Amino acid sequence: MNKKVSFVCILLSVFAFACGNNEECKALDDALTHNQSLLDAARNKAAVHDRLSESLVKTEADVTAYLQELGLNWDEDKLNQEIIGRMKKVPGSKVVRRTRENTETSKQNLLRRSKTFWSVEFSAKDMGQGLQKSLIFTAENPIYVFDRLTLDAKGNRWLLELGRPVIDEVLNKPLPNKLPVLIDYADIPEKFGFCGANTKRGQLADISAEYASLKDKAEAISVILPKKATWKGLKRRANILETVERQTRSIIQRVFKSVTDLDLKLVGVAFEEPFVLIEIQGSEKTAKRLIRYLGSAGTGSQIMKAGKRRIRVLVPNQMIRSFQNKGGTGRLPVPSVPQKGHKGHNHGH
Repeated sequence: MNKKVSFVCILLSVFAFACGNNEECKALDDALTHNQSLLDAARNKAAVHDRLSESLVKTEADVTAYLQELGLNWDEDKLNQEIIGRMKKVPGSKVVRRTRENTETSKQNLLRRSKTFWSVEFSAKDMGQGLQKSLIFTAENPIYVFDRLTLDAKGNRWLLELGRPVIDEVLNKPLPNKLPVLIDYADIPEKFGFCGANTKRGQLADISAEYASLKDKAEAISVILPKKATWKGLKRRANILETVERQTRSIIQRVFKSVTDLDLKLVGVAFEEPFVLIEIQGSEKTAKRLIRYLGSAGTGSQIMKAGKRRIRVLVPNQMIRSFQNKGGTGRLPVPSVPQKGHKGHNHGH
């Protein structure tokens, strides 16, 4: 009898031990907690993949269309043909494509130019006609950067120089961030027992299968987000270029009107970031008279001597100041004295 009782006790003890959480089940439970956490994170990423992917495609198309509108992604020959087409609207004008020797700019500059620029010559009987003809070459898209406009001594032959704007394109080719590796339940040793190990292993297998199915979409999020930011940054740089250039044109038009109304003798107008430089015949008194007539457009203007009986007025492009302030600096540097003319070679029409 005692032997029978002892056997039953032993059997019950073994059964009780087998039903408890042995080392295998504890390891499986830890794996379930860990892997389920990683699966939840992958689900969250995969859930927004399609929406973000569609948004990236839309952003890319939007920015590409904007660059196309401004001509910033046109090739040089296409830009050349465009300006030749404008030349035909101004009888007697001549266009020559040239190359600069130096295009280095300060790191503070918002605008950059390529080595290519166009020299445009045309005749005009007065300032008003000269402005109208210059607008034919500058007012439309694709956008060309205004460099300078000078008159000959008689004031009837004009030379307009237009540059090709350049915007920095950040080469962003991010690699996907790989998903963390799941705990491999196959590495967990099997132990004798009745703690539901087979069920737990089945759950881990399901997690592994779903995790693998979400892998591509979840990892792609780490590529989509920086790509979208890159496209947005490209559009912002293009927008800055357009805004600044439009403001420069607006100042120049105001200058032309002021020079005409005040009957001043214009020598030339040029742009050296961040100033529109106006050179006129006269004295400092003449320059101050021009600045007053410019009104709000002349705010912050400076005066420099330019030679015998010539004076230079430096009108700041306030849009540049605005963008610089947003970038952390509102200081406007004093420009160097611009060199007359450019050395280059003729590329034909």
